[in-house]
Amino acid sequence: MKQCVNIVANTTAFKKIGAKMFTIKVPGCDKYEIYSDNYLRCLAREYPFNIYHPSGTCKMGDVDDETTVVDPELKVKGIKNLRVVDGSVMPTITSGNTNAPIIMIAEKASEMIKIDNPDSKKCFEGDNIRIKMNRWKKK
Repeated sequence: MKQCVNIVANTTAFKKIGAKMFTIKVPGCDKYEIYSDNYLRCLAREYPFNIYHPSGTCKMGDVDDETTVVDPELKVKGIKNLRVVDGSVMPTITSGNTNAPIIMIAEKASEMIKIDNPDSKKCFEGDNIRIKMNRWKKK
């Protein structure tokens, strides 16, 4: 774990923005020297949590760009009828909560799916849907 901390702290991106490692010791681990093996071991045991909001892991771009995973319509290249509709298509993470941008991506994706499938509206018309809906009605 210490090796990972050192790798992150010494990355060009980290240095470029002037980022600094968090230096406030967390309660319960404050008896150890910060970032020592014992401190990191204590931190891992006492404070397991996830603040990672992945984004940019599924590059969106031109169909001819070999480095992209999805096209501008969120369709996975080389796989029919599959789209990626989440934060992984965002090129960078937002400075705020990721919920709102991901909802916007999903709304846009739903519109693109409707445009690509104009006959899908028939799935929700007529007796077919009423029959299905009646199954869930309380008696």
